[in-house]
Amino acid sequence: MSKESRFSVPGSHRTLPPHAVRQGAAPEGETAEVTLRLRPRTPLPETPTAGAPLSREAFEAAYGADPEDLQRTEDFAHAHHLTVVEASAARRTVIVSGTLADLQAAFGVTLHSYALNDRTFRGRSGDVSVPQNLAGMIEGVFGLDDRPQARAHFRLAVPVGPDPSATALTPRVPAQSFTPPQLACAYNFPPNVDGQGQTIAIIELGGGYRKSDLDSYFQGLGLTSPKVSAVSVNGGRNAPTGDPGGPDGETVR
Repeated sequence: MSKESRFSVPGSHRTLPPHAVRQGAAPEGETAEVTLRLRPRTPLPETPTAGAPLSREAFEAAYGADPEDLQRTEDFAHAHHLTVVEASAARRTVIVSGTLADLQAAFGVTLHSYALNDRTFRGRSGDVSVPQNLAGMIEGVFGLDDRPQARAHFRLAVPVGPDPSATALTPRVPAQSFTPPQLACAYNFPPNVDGQGQTIAIIELGGGYRKSDLDSYFQGLGLTSPKVSAVSVNGGRNAPTGDPGGPDGETVR
């Protein structure tokens, strides 16, 4: 029997961090969720176009995934013993779950466990591939590799010497922060709008927030707390650590 013809997913090539130490093969019986990103039925415009904003329904109809692409992707998943957790034409995603053994076979990868900087992760190198009949249909495969993807970039001023007011980071102007209302005033933001009907999504890759902290903050500003919802993506969750110098600091800022 001839070997199945495979197609490498563009942009899927990965290399391992230089100091990662292989610990062994990833447990084949362990389960994981993987998100497949599909092509739009109509290519997205490279530059914004003038006119009224599209409704969500109109956007899905114009730029969502083609139902036939969704079906073929689901058939591929079932053929490789994977469970379809969710399929969305609007988001152009199919989320599948299965054992690492089945996921490796489905996407042509080899997964190992690695250690790096006191952390362990599941990693791979090389390309992700799919059967040739799905070439160009699947634009991305995410979740096979669960290495840390981000780190905090802000720095806290640390005391230097016996004087706690002396810090390693010395500002050129007196330390000062601004509240959102003060910034709105400084930039002449329209005063009679409150964002009603608008939704803002913020991607966070660690840490979390406590609703009580948000309520206290906005109460101090004399404002009503906005509705904040934590949406899980691939098993991620709102998990505050209590350390403002860690990922919590990135999340609440």
